[in-house]
Amino acid sequence: MPSSDLEASSALLVGFFVGGSARRFGGFPKGNLRVADGRTILERLVDVTRSALPSAPLVLVGEASAYVELGIPALTDVPTGIGPLGGLNALLEHAARAEQRAVLAIAADMPHLSPALLRRIATTAPEALAAAPRAENGPWHALTARYSVRALSFVRAAIADGEHALQRLFVRLGEGAVPVALTATEHTELTDWDRPEDRERSLTSDR
Repeated sequence: MPSSDLEASSALLVGFFVGGSARRFGGFPKGNLRVADGRTILERLVDVTRSALPSAPLVLVGEASAYVELGIPALTDVPTGIGPLGGLNALLEHAARAEQRAVLAIAADMPHLSPALLRRIATTAPEALAAAPRAENGPWHALTARYSVRALSFVRAAIADGEHALQRLFVRLGEGAVPVALTATEHTELTDWDRPEDRERSLTSDR
């Protein structure tokens, strides 16, 4: 890894977003679903992140009781009950207290992410308020994204206005949000397991 990337990763706090009811999986925590090699999604994400960003500290964000065996510190959403924006607020506040410059927010149900893509998201446009993959004129991948601690004021304003959708946050960030260009292969890395059939299809293709 180039020295500039190492410097970026050492100033980065990585948060795995483990909240969500997982209703389509009967309430089973999606981060504990197992991928083809037997690891859970979250175990794999931790390994991928440590490979990509070895100096970056890791935290869990949201209701994390199902993941205590990982031994990773956890943050409670601030405030609770408003979805992932409360988790992002807590993550950015924690980073600010730790004097880190940015956070990497990663959903815990992403079974295909590679170290190379995570490293690019972490280091693309380092002065931007946020950097996230985005198809042309499509939605931002807001939970596979890097946010500067300077975006905290925008998050707090959105919470105060009762505007909790992460896509609306990117509207607030305006030109401060930078898209991370993806190859066709990298687009497939952003596929999550939203339904049981997504998992079955993925495991079948990996055999």
